[in-house]
Amino acid sequence: TRFGIRKHCLALKKYLLLGQGDFVTRLLDLLREELEEPATKVFRHNLVLVLKAAIQQSNAQFEDQDVLNRLDVRLLRGVRRDSGWDVFSLDYHVGLPLNVVLTKSAIDRYLRVFALLWRLRRVEHALAQCWSMQAAHASKLRNMTPLRKILKKGYLLRNEMAHFVSNLTSYMMFEVLECAWAKFDKEIEKAKDLDALIDAHERYLSQILNGAMMEGRRWHAKKKKTGVEQKAEGSSGVNQRG
Repeated sequence: TRFGIRKHCLALKKYLLLGQGDFVTRLLDLLREELEEPATKVFRHNLVLVLKAAIQQSNAQFEDQDVLNRLDVRLLRGVRRDSGWDVFSLDYHVGLPLNVVLTKSAIDRYLRVFALLWRLRRVEHALAQCWSMQAAHASKLRNMTPLRKILKKGYLLRNEMAHFVSNLTSYMMFEVLECAWAKFDKEIEKAKDLDALIDAHERYLSQILNGAMMEGRRWHAKKKKTGVEQKAEGSSGVNQRG
């Protein structure tokens, strides 16, 4: 394949589109305390060290070295009261000749999808923390009669939120990303020239953005927090700003 484009598109799927599950889970675990800080106290060099640790502590360590050398951290421009979560993004460096296919516009679209998927994984993580806290204190609170109804509502709300986020994540990862990749992978093999490869990649990104309901809308890498995200943070007791 021209320029080894399949290898790099697969890497973008695994890392910017969060397909490498064990790496993403480890990265979330290691980044949590760092990203809970105000954005003004989050520094790129610290995040790069965390990224390297997540790679070494997951199956990403067996990735092609050329891919790992391109994987990086990007800090987005923050606004007042942003936390580290709001400005963090993974990044993937490409130059000639890769950027003939993986143009700046294409990488920007990968980053838009990353922002959505990262928020979903963040909410999942916060809800899992919430469940752990509820389980840890359940025995102490069970005998406090006045709190029973409130606690029950809290448990039900967390379960409903977790169910919704889990379904949305599954839809994105399997119905959208895997289906788009399966089609794109076949088109890579059939591409007879560079123009065909570029067109196939454009269709691949469009299919992902359409499936994520992001095509044709003004999406940015940094978006206002959703209601689900705010509730998940509150329920888990995560000390966020923004």
